[in-house]
Amino acid sequence: MIDWITGNMGTPVTEEFPPMYWITLAVIIVVVAGFSAFSALKNIPQKTKEITLKAVAIFQLTFEVAWRIIYVCFCMHFADMPDMLWPMYPCNLGGILVPLMCILNWKPGKGIFYLFGFTGAVLTFVQPGPIFSNTIFVFPILKSMLQHTGLLLIPTMEYAMGKFRPSVRQFPLLFIGCVIQVINGEGIARLFSINYVDGVYVKDYVFLKTTLDFGLPVVPTAILFSIIALSVFFALSFLTNIKESIETLKNPKLFLEFYK
Repeated sequence: MIDWITGNMGTPVTEEFPPMYWITLAVIIVVVAGFSAFSALKNIPQKTKEITLKAVAIFQLTFEVAWRIIYVCFCMHFADMPDMLWPMYPCNLGGILVPLMCILNWKPGKGIFYLFGFTGAVLTFVQPGPIFSNTIFVFPILKSMLQHTGLLLIPTMEYAMGKFRPSVRQFPLLFIGCVIQVINGEGIARLFSINYVDGVYVKDYVFLKTTLDFGLPVVPTAILFSIIALSVFFALSFLTNIKESIETLKNPKLFLEFYK
């Protein structure tokens, strides 16, 4: 049992997209599509949808607390605790704040974290990296999949219900969310010297040290990557609510109502 929790079971997998990845992805797509269809159906009472959404959010938030307790009890040395227990990575922070914003039903908070969390989850499933590095569906894989599924499911359900649909009017909130993620992933790490080894921060929590080559050596990669990320977020904000976005772009004063 402890080996399953720590991930020390099975055989290491070198390929990035093993069969387990495709099976897991198919299951997640079915789950997200099913809950989204449920949320969009007109003949289901709104109260029933609200209760289901809150139940999903409560489960996600409870799981975020539970897996940290499990890691403390079974798989963590004291020196690793700040890195694992504090949500340094964007999806770890989103895993806590997205369901919390849903439970509190705080619209500005949704504007800050929903689209960022959703996009991060999509990118994780498209480019899973070392997540599926075992032949057995061990707990670290389960933890990652449940966390990222929640980041997809909650915003998608609210969108399908018509409860919250981001637009470019809320883009200032989304920008604030990006700043919070950078402060959390870069500032907190430096403040508490998390993963600080020989004068170098060995983990790139917010992916600003990307190795992608943009072909513009004069401009720092972090700045280019930030501009591209913000452009993508702006485009997604426009596409998720085209009518309100067009109204806002025609009347820029509406940007002042981003908090509503």
